[in-house]
Amino acid sequence: MIALQVPARKLVGWLMLVMLALAPAQWSLRVAGGVHLAPADLLLAAILPLGVLAGLRPWRLPFAQALFLGAAAVSALLAGDGRDAAKEWMQWALYFWGGTLLAEASLSWYGGRGLRRAVAVFTGAGGVIVAVAAVQYWRGPLDDPLMVRGTFGNRNVLGGYLALLLPLAFGLLLQARSLAGRLGLGLLVFAGLSVCLSGPALLAIALVLLAQAAWRGRAWLLGTGLVLMVSLTLLAPRLPRMNVYEAFQSMALYDETGQPTRRYPEWQAAAVMALERPWVGVGPGAYQKRIGAFYGVVPNATGPSEPDIQNLYLVLAASAGLPACAAFLLLLGGGIQAAAARSLRPPAPVPAPGWWPGLDVGVAGALAALAITAVWHPLLVRGIGLPLALLLAAARRRTIPSPG
Repeated sequence: MIALQVPARKLVGWLMLVMLALAPAQWSLRVAGGVHLAPADLLLAAILPLGVLAGLRPWRLPFAQALFLGAAAVSALLAGDGRDAAKEWMQWALYFWGGTLLAEASLSWYGGRGLRRAVAVFTGAGGVIVAVAAVQYWRGPLDDPLMVRGTFGNRNVLGGYLALLLPLAFGLLLQARSLAGRLGLGLLVFAGLSVCLSGPALLAIALVLLAQAAWRGRAWLLGTGLVLMVSLTLLAPRLPRMNVYEAFQSMALYDETGQPTRRYPEWQAAAVMALERPWVGVGPGAYQKRIGAFYGVVPNATGPSEPDIQNLYLVLAASAGLPACAAFLLLLGGGIQAAAARSLRPPAPVPAPGWWPGLDVGVAGALAALAITAVWHPLLVRGIGLPLALLLAAARRRTIPSPG
């Protein structure tokens, strides 16, 4: 068994990089029982037994992830539709149990070297997705902003992914040593912002970039603020899709006819649904089936709207219960705190392998931007869940020596 650990760990490390490249996409396969799995999900499920062979300990789950999955499991057991609840819980378990454990194990086995490979794959895949979105931006129908979606279902999910990618890239840029590295990362951030038509994501990213620049120094804060101001006021309005207008419309209280947009009345209905069964909710995966019955609390009926406009925290509270929602907030907050605290530590005389303040600022910013964007979009979805779990693992990583 021990003799197999070294080759198994090497194979797990490489397969994890492949999975990381495939993860940010929403295309999926229909398997038995109506379950849909993305290629990255299938690959993760295949890696798990190999990880156990390599020495992975499946029971050593971080507290926040265990609390979230435990609360969601109780909700699933008490749900009216147990089948749908079980499918949703298994998807979450794939992210926050399998994905988290394998990512933390890989970082433990490979230290700083594995971390740098993972960051290179993450940003490289992000560059490809931004390039795809740019093609859609310039060649797609101008009257349909949802079609600027990269490898995702619509602009809102793409915005959630950019909320993870762009702060991470900017954090790396802040401490990049080479001019080529800074130019490449800067181009990624600028191009990503130019194809982001989700107002919540754009707002979250801009706020986080300013906070990250302030960490680097006053000159960086002034420069970043000036670039963002010029871009949003002079460049963005002249782009063919009127980015600022589209971003504003995606968050507007009222539509062009003066009627309330569906987003905020649905928040009210979701809050009432959450308060009906605050401890266990209506069951994971049952939100869309049950929300319609609660529109009676909304004084002004609303019509159809674009997809993915729900508040993630209300969705979790209504479907899995307030304890699960609180555990998810703890999960995000713990990741942000761990990465931010590490970025503020003074450097040791001989920094340990894996000590990377720019990356820590990037990870903390990515998680914070996603947490803000999730107020307007339900981002615990295929294509976002695994990258989120992997960044949480990076936030919790230990600075240990890399094996030779």
